Amino acid sequence: MNIHGLKWNKGGKLKRIKLELEGFDDLIKKLDEADADVKGVVTEVLENAGEDVGVRTREAMAKEYLPARGKYSTGETIKAVVEKPKCEWNGSIVEIGLGFDKIKSEVGDLLITGTPRMEPDRELEKIFVDKVYKKDLNRQIRNDVRSFINEKMNGKKRG
Repeated sequence: MNIHGLKWNKGGKLKRIKLELEGFDDLIKKLDEADADVKGVVTEVLENAGEDVGVRTREAMAKEYLPARGKYSTGETIKAVVEKPKCEWNGSIVEIGLGFDKIKSEVGDLLITGTPRMEPDRELEKIFVDKVYKKDLNRQIRNDVRSFINEKMNGKKRG
């Protein structure tokens, strides 16, 4: 199975994080060789990573990070944080929604980017704009898939 595209946005409703999973094709090939449920493994790993992003996003919504220290916050935006994203497969492309559900609140993107009159939430900016977090997330996903492969291969050798 060849999984070239991972989209972290479903239907344009959520913030997009583009992942460049170097070596991911090789990991998928190893999963296939280990007779693993490739879609199941990738789904589990991505949903776990998505939950981590949800936790970080929720933490970044603390009043001390919000513009005007949360003076104008109604709490609606924090309810729009996607905390338990689910993968959706379309052939060999998998999508998972992260960030804020725009149907519930459209303010999330403004907090990430800021406006001419408002500074962005710097903690959200670190998650959705800065490349360091994306690299860490990519590393986490690759390591989780590798761990699964190692467990599967070690189990095969014993059996």
